[in-house]
Amino acid sequence: MFLMRNRDLIYLFFVNNFFKEIFRFLFMEKRFTLWLFGYPCAGKTTVAQGLARIIRASRGYEIAVHDADVVRKGLCSHLKYSKEDRDENLRLNAEVCKILNIEARKDVVATFISPLNSQRKMIERIVGDNFRLIYVDAPPELCEKRDCKGMYAKVRRGEIKGFTGVDDLFEVPENSDLVLHTDKESPEDSARRLYNFYCSLNGSFNSK
Repeated sequence: MFLMRNRDLIYLFFVNNFFKEIFRFLFMEKRFTLWLFGYPCAGKTTVAQGLARIIRASRGYEIAVHDADVVRKGLCSHLKYSKEDRDENLRLNAEVCKILNIEARKDVVATFISPLNSQRKMIERIVGDNFRLIYVDAPPELCEKRDCKGMYAKVRRGEIKGFTGVDDLFEVPENSDLVLHTDKESPEDSARRLYNFYCSLNGSFNSK
């Protein structure tokens, strides 16, 4: 009897989430792109993955995590790090987010340094009114201490040139829809704040 009750609960859980996803697909007007930007090692990917875990646990569906490091190994592996190639990298990935929103009807959280205001405006033009700009704010000194890949150290040794936040420009945003202060709050707190913001985008269906 106990096993049957557990099986029933599991069955109801999956049926509930199946119909919830159908409801989202048919009736929600928009899918959104949450574009997380900031200095290298500011915590963008960590927060995005935290958001995905919260949505999976509390809502039972997936948000697409579109990470710069991943696409640099595949979709954009042909691009280098000149200004032109960086712009093209952002343009291509903005188009991917737009397709995921409109054609696949999927919410996206994207993580790209996106250092210039002109680049952020370009991305917004491409994605459209589904776009939300999230500034992951941490000072470069702290980002350098967090660097587990040793990129900042390579810059200091002269092995890398044109690295954002050291010898290349990062423009503080003129405006953003949300600021996450990852120097002052834990990754879990930042992810929870981002989740609360995400919930507000589609009103009552996504509310806590």
